[in-house]
Formats: sequence, structure tokens, C-alpha cells
Amino acid sequence: MQKYNFKKAVPVWAKNREKELNLWLDFTTVVPKTQDCVLCVTGSTNYVVRVNGEFFAFGPARCGKGYYRVDELDLSKVMTEQLNTISIRVAGYYFPSFYTFEQDSFLCAEVVERGKVISATGVNGFECEQVSEYEQKAQKFSYQRTFVETYNIGAPSLPKPEVAIQSSKNFICRDSYYNTYFPVYAEKVIARGSFHIGDHSQEFKYPYYIHSDQYKNYFKEPTTDVALLSRNIDHDSLEEYDSKVSGTVVNEGEYYTFQMPYNVTGIMSITVDCKDGCELLIRHDEILRDGTDKNINWRVTTTLKNNLIRIKEKGTHRIETMEPYTMKFVEVYALKGSFTLKDFHIIFFGANEPKVRYNGKDEKLQKIFDAAVMTFRENTFTVYMDCPERERAGWLCDSFFTSRVEKTLYGNSEIEHVFLENFLMPEKFDDIPDGMIPMIYPGESFSKTFINTWAMWFVIELKEYYDRTHDKDLVDRAKGKVYGLKKWLEQFKNESGLLEKVEGWTFVEWSHCNDLTMDVNYPVNMVFSGMLEAMAYLYDDKDCKKQSEEIKKTINEQSLIGDFYCDNAVRDENGNLKLSGEITETCQYYAFFFNIATPEKNKKLWKTLLDDFGPDRAEKGLWKEIWPSEAFIGNYLRLEVFFRNKLYDVLIDNIKGYFYDMALSTGTLWEFMSPRASCCHGFASHILYWMDGMGLIERM
Repeated sequence: MQKYNFKKAVPVWAKNREKELNLWLDFTTVVPKTQDCVLCVTGSTNYVVRVNGEFFAFGPARCGKGYYRVDELDLSKVMTEQLNTISIRVAGYYFPSFYTFEQDSFLCAEVVERGKVISATGVNGFECEQVSEYEQKAQKFSYQRTFVETYNIGAPSLPKPEVAIQSSKNFICRDSYYNTYFPVYAEKVIARGSFHIGDHSQEFKYPYYIHSDQYKNYFKEPTTDVALLSRNIDHDSLEEYDSKVSGTVVNEGEYYTFQMPYNVTGIMSITVDCKDGCELLIRHDEILRDGTDKNINWRVTTTLKNNLIRIKEKGTHRIETMEPYTMKFVEVYALKGSFTLKDFHIIFFGANEPKVRYNGKDEKLQKIFDAAVMTFRENTFTVYMDCPERERAGWLCDSFFTSRVEKTLYGNSEIEHVFLENFLMPEKFDDIPDGMIPMIYPGESFSKTFINTWAMWFVIELKEYYDRTHDKDLVDRAKGKVYGLKKWLEQFKNESGLLEKVEGWTFVEWSHCNDLTMDVNYPVNMVFSGMLEAMAYLYDDKDCKKQSEEIKKTINEQSLIGDFYCDNAVRDENGNLKLSGEITETCQYYAFFFNIATPEKNKKLWKTLLDDFGPDRAEKGLWKEIWPSEAFIGNYLRLEVFFRNKLYDVLIDNIKGYFYDMALSTGTLWEFMSPRASCCHGFASHILYWMDGMGLIERM
């Protein structure tokens, strides 16, 4: 972590408005043509940089609370005019979410030409305006993210805010590579239909978070109720249609559906021409939830996938969103007036295209490879994310798997370094017990929840990070937090040395496993043994190694029912621990992953998992009494233990069985085995790690 010093710029914001929610400001400066121009910039919360009206970059790189990473953007190639306008639109959210903090809004930026500062916030050169076309009092986009974007194009300008210098900030270097941006155009129109506006106000149920007392009061009365507006749309007709997007005329009461070439992440750019003003609603999603001939499910998994655009004046208008979204399908509705759709594209956000390729001849594996690469790229701009649409959250445990892919694709661990380092910045974390490590970071949980198992995965990943990088400095800096976590966990050890009734959210997997977390959960203790083993390795701690082995031994003594590991034991009325009798498929994979079980010691169980379980388990109708696994992390642990044991033929069959339909459907890989939630989830790219280990990837 290197401190960054601006040459002249200081942080600024609208005077006395740094704690105002969802305030957007535009900062602009005009710079003569030059062949050596660098924009040094950071801020809170998010910003978009445009040069001469064209998108250039999104930022900043996400960072631990109270710290700000500085981008150094080389603008030389786009300074093509005699006078060039650099604009920085900043969304000052001042709002806690799974990817933002509730911290004062500001911008700090300077334009440097040949080492000389020619514009700098708080000094000279930058003008500031409030973004009048954006509705500030908006509903939340999702429980995990910030706000729905509603635009009133042509709205009167607001008085220019008085700009004031803000308190000093902790600026640090970015320390990771920059993102890639490029346009991805809508492929074609696939359907059209008609609709009318009904009234569903009495029956409509809002997403639970909209009226929650956890949020600021005015979200209960937004300027525009986009959620109800979308629900009030009643479809009258829908027919298949096949045409290009450009030139499509959408009359009032009509809508058109078009598709992207794959499930793509980025900001939406839409250009429309209207004669008398118009009002359009954009809905988007990753799949057509009800089949290929049905409408988009506009509100799925608590997410309001809607953008409302009101255009007051005739003419041609290009509107680009501030935030990135993820979609394969888009519906455009003409609520008022008519318009011609000139263009719709996504400005792609993601990691650089890696210089690797699949070197086999299996068409299914090629498709899965491509989908896994795209999934990683779309979930890796500045930190690893679980998904770029619903949350943009940096989850532990997910990151254990995603981090392996970065090394596979790029040969380094730059993003992982930043991701882990962010956890080390605060002395303590707000709203969780001392010693605990957040489940998501950078970001905040409204419910003040923490996942005790995910904190353990931080240590397990740290061990692999050290093996990948030999970065002893970061490992040593993490030591206090690692041992603080161990101390906190040990208060829940029982007479057998196992963790019991651990506070917080005990998460094993999105399946029946999570109904079996009390009192002694054996998968949790398997993770704890893995954490202690990692500590022993990182810090040469023989006591941790001893504890890890004792836990493994105790689990084998307590939890076996026949050949299978039981998930948990509960206290009876006399206080004695008794096995629940519940057995899940996932618990078995935890046992093998953490070397509680081995193919040599547990031959019968190993053969059963190998022969009877897998993608076709339901078709076989076997072991109905054993609760099945979900994608994360059960199926991934299954494939990992096969990979470790070099069962490559089985592994390839399983990969194709689990993931080919996903790749074919969206061109990305999913959170679950079915498309009921995110269809672009970062951990799913882990398939590339296995493919590389099997010699199926080559460097170009």
C-alpha cells in the first residue's frame, strides 16, 4: 500500500452537501490539444470520465473504508480537438451497500501535461454543476446496490453549487491493472408487442427493502415510483420478430425486445430520435425467465431492472447510464409519444482479454471455456465480485476460487493483492464483533450480519495467495487479524474441541445444508481445521497444526453414520450431543476437500460419490435419502477433489454435465444450477483453473 500525493489538487464537493444522499455532480475542464496528458483522479463514490462527450473510464478502484485509490488515466490518444472537454460525473451516494460505504462524497482530480498541472480541483480549471436530468430521490435498484436511474432529459439547469474544499483524505496508489471498455451492440430485435397501463397499486407488493426502516426516510416517497410503474404495465400482445435494432420505430403503447450476443456487463448507451418528446422504459435481464417467447421478469431476486427516461424536447438524444448492468435481453417500451431507436449498445466493463486459449477439439468445452473467461472478466473490475448485476459485492470464499483464475489467466495476482489488502486497512470493522472479518468487503451489510465460515476462508485463501506470490509482507500484515479471528472463534469450542453454536450466520451452502447448522456443524469444523492448518503453514505455528489434526480426528470419531458423514449433532434434553441423522451430499465433499476423508481411508464412500453422484444423479434416482448439492460450493468441492486425484475423464464429463447448458444459454456461468438468480457469477470461472491443470489451456 503506497501513499499517493497529488501535485496540486485537493478534494472538493458542493458546500455542506457531502453527506447528502445520491447527489450527482459534473466537473468539467477544457484542455488544449496535447500528446502528453494524464488525468489523476479519485473520489467517493463512483465516477465516469468522458472526453469530448465520449466515455473513457469508470472508477475509482474500490478500497478499504477511509482510503481511496487514485487512477492515473493517460488521455493522450483521445485529445484530438484543439480544445478538449474532460468531464467527470460523480455519483456521491453517501450510502452503505454491498459495494459502497456511507462516507463523505468528494472528487479530487488534476490534469497533468508533461509533468505540469494545468487543471486541479480546489485550485483552478474545473467547473461544477449539479446533474439536473437525474432524479435524486430514487428507489433502490436492489437490496445490495444503490439506486434506480431515472432521467428527465431537457430538465432545467439547477443553480451551480458552491464548491468547497473537503477534509484531507488517505490517498493510495491503485496497485492493479486497469479495466477494458469496448462497445457491444445489440444483436437483433427478436419480439414486439403492445401494452396498456393498468392499475395494480392495491395488489402490488414492493421489494421488502424499499420501505424498510433501515433506509433513509425519503426513499419511501421517491420522485417517481418506478417499481409500481413497471408493475402497472399490462401486456396485450407479443409476437416473434426478426429485424435489426437501428431504425426501429416504437410507437406509444408498443414495446420491442432485443438480445445482446451474450450476457454482457457495462453501462447502457441508447440513442433515440423523437419528434415531440417521449417517455420510454427500459427493462433488462440475463435470461427470458419464462421461456424464449415470454416477457422479461422485470423484478427478480429483489432487483428493479428498470430505467425510466423522459425526453422533453424533440431531436436526437443519446443517454448513457452511470452504473454498469448485466443483460442479454432488453425490452424498450414507449410509455408516451413515439421514437426511432437509432442505437443500443453496452460499453463493456471488465478485465483485459487474457492471452490464453482452449487447445482442445471438444466443442462443448470450447463453449464452457469462453463462458468462464467472460464470467471472470465481467466480475473483475478493480476487485473480485460475486456478480456484476445484483450486488457487485466482494465476498470471501467466492474469492478463494476466483483468485485461482486470475493467476491462471494472467500469470499474476494483482487484483487478489488489492482484494486482500482492503481487509487489512481498518483497525477494526464496524458493526461486527472484534476479531471477526467481514463476509463482504469493501462494502457494508445493513443487517450487520457476518458469516463465520467465510472469515475462515480468508485465512485459507491467504495461504494459497502466499504460495502464488511469496508476498510475506502482506501475510505478516494480516497476522493480527488472523489471530484475532482465531481468538474469537475459540470462545465457541466445546468439550470435544469442536466449534458449537457459533454466533453469526453459519453458511455452508444454498441447500438443505444450511438447515443443519446447529448445534455442532461438522462442515463448519472442517473449515476450521483448514483455517488452523493454513495458520500453521503461514506462521510456523505448531500448536495450530496440532489443533487442526485433533479436530479432524474428532470429526471422524463423531460424525460417521455408516460410510457417510452426518452434517450435525444437537444437544438432547440432558445436554448430550446426538447426531441428527441428516446427511447431505455437500458434507461429504467438505470432508474430502479438507482431508478429513481420503480415497484411501474412505474407499466405499469415495466410490459411491464417484459412481452414483454427479450431474445425472436425479436421472439415476439413487440415494434419495441424501440431500443433493447446489452449485456453490458443493459441486465445486466435488470437482476439486476429483481434480486433485487426477480423475480427469470424470472431471471433464462432470464439467460438461454441469455447465454446458449455462454456457449455451447466456455465454456466462451461473450462481445456481438453475437460472433463478445471477447468471454471471465470479466463482464459476474456476473451471478454467481445472482446465489449465489438465493441460487444456495454452498461452498465446
